[in-house]
Amino acid sequence: KEVTNRDNKIEFFPINISNIKHKFVKKLNLYIYSKKELRERISQCDIVHINGLASYPSMQAIDIARSLGKRIICTSHYHPSYALSRPLLGELFYKLIVLRRLKHIDKLIAINKEEYELLHSKVKSCSIIPHWINSEDYHKTKIESNRDNAILFVGKVFKKHKRADFMHHVPNHYKVWYVSSQRMEDEKPNFVQFSNLSNTELSSLYEKAT
Repeated sequence: KEVTNRDNKIEFFPINISNIKHKFVKKLNLYIYSKKELRERISQCDIVHINGLASYPSMQAIDIARSLGKRIICTSHYHPSYALSRPLLGELFYKLIVLRRLKHIDKLIAINKEEYELLHSKVKSCSIIPHWINSEDYHKTKIESNRDNAILFVGKVFKKHKRADFMHHVPNHYKVWYVSSQRMEDEKPNFVQFSNLSNTELSSLYEKAT
């Protein structure tokens, strides 16, 4: 993809990490990706955007981008340790692995006030781009008539802290579309699963959902 900023062409190089050679370390419950392949991809860029701090591949990307002298932007998506399925492991990961790398991030994007309060003092620069809606404004918004009567859930339904169980409280006159590699337990008749979607297909669901 290409965009133009002040008459200069900007090119995007999205990295599909699933195509990079990797191994799963079961005892640590984490994936480790090929440094060589990550380096080959990151070397093509001037600015590296890393989506999410709570994974080891993100830490690998920070290390490699830093070694190559790249500017690093990170959208944190960081859950507090108590909200994770393995809180102690999450706390150790943050203190031993994440914390010492934060100083190498040139710009951190926090998605809420809680993330900002936790992280802004530990990075060079931090801004909030909200990932929530103002409920008062939402109720005033007119729903487009061409949208389906559907609620969309995108996430790992088998992880309790993702709270996919809320979908069981959706009234039956709504369709529940969920995007996940695993089926949801106790599916109701109005549930529809989607998996292995392309970006175009996923964007279409976002557009059509209520």
